[in-house]
Amino acid sequence: MPDPLRLQPYIADSTLCVDEIPLLTLDALLPHWEDQHSRRFNRYYRALADAFDRACRIQLLPQAEALYRQALTDAAPLPQWHAVLRARFTYRTDSLVSLCTDTVLTGTPYRQIFRRGDTWELHHGLPLALPDFFPPRAPYRRRMLRDAEAQIEAEQAQGISLYHADHPQLLRRYFHPHRFYLTEEGLCFFYPACTIAPAAEGIPTFCLPYDAQKGPFLPKI
Repeated sequence: MPDPLRLQPYIADSTLCVDEIPLLTLDALLPHWEDQHSRRFNRYYRALADAFDRACRIQLLPQAEALYRQALTDAAPLPQWHAVLRARFTYRTDSLVSLCTDTVLTGTPYRQIFRRGDTWELHHGLPLALPDFFPPRAPYRRRMLRDAEAQIEAEQAQGISLYHADHPQLLRRYFHPHRFYLTEEGLCFFYPACTIAPAAEGIPTFCLPYDAQKGPFLPKI
């Protein structure tokens, strides 16, 4: 029997051309849910795929075309860009699912990656927000920032990561409560590339282990 909640192609190897020359290919692999409560869930990811497609056509293709025209003039290699929107399940039970969705652009002068996290309660097909995983009025933002700074200090002391010198201020400036997802180990929250660390560090991610008293905890659904 097919899995009622699965990843499926929303866009598969769509190629955008200029002068019949392929410059940009698109792929989107996103979740689809076959359930009585799935309307909002599926509409959300359909809209995400449509927004990705529009951005590629309206923003990326003109950039690729400009490079293509310049390459013709300079007898340089033609651009071959590839944009991928791909989700993966990071936590899943019968009542709860969490996903991490990355948009990756390759073939450009610099590889670019953008991330989003989504968590859903499946009994009613509703999204869950960060406060749902902490006690009422808990200072979760303060705790998350404190734990992120402690992890940064530990990593830099070991020489395994490099962050901007003013990362304590940047952690507060770029914190957003929508940037999280669940894993078996805990609640992961992340920052966009280049905001608190150099581009080579990718997307800085921090994990808060589950704590039944202080949070984060898995809600009883």
